[in-house]
Amino acid sequence: MKKRIKTVLTSLGFLAAFLLLVAASSENGSNQNGNKWIAPAFAKSIKNPLKGDKSSVKLGKELYVQQCATCHGESGTGNGPSARFLEKHPRNFTEKEFKSQADGEIFWKITTGNPPMPSFKGMLTKEQRWQLVNYIRTFSKK
Repeated sequence: MKKRIKTVLTSLGFLAAFLLLVAASSENGSNQNGNKWIAPAFAKSIKNPLKGDKSSVKLGKELYVQQCATCHGESGTGNGPSARFLEKHPRNFTEKEFKSQADGEIFWKITTGNPPMPSFKGMLTKEQRWQLVNYIRTFSKK
């Protein structure tokens, strides 16, 4: 009986977590209809521990090609080959609104994810996520 109760409580916990994720996703989603995915205020103050040097950017590019380009496109404009199949259009990294974000906000979004974009917290190290931020910043310089 105790095992059954534990199983039910665990299932309810997973269900609650899923419902919270869905609610957060619908509130903070970014799509073509103008809904914005806004990082929490504290994310602005997260400082990038890596310099945007050639090495960091190069490693970030390798990660970007592997993990991001299929949706966000090679040039970061959100036109990757998988983009057309997604309910929410991938972000264009060359837009003024995107460029105005702090590094910490971009890092938070990479870390947290927002379906269909996955969370990269469990897939990439903190350093790799910062390398991605540094590479993504190069799109705004072009």
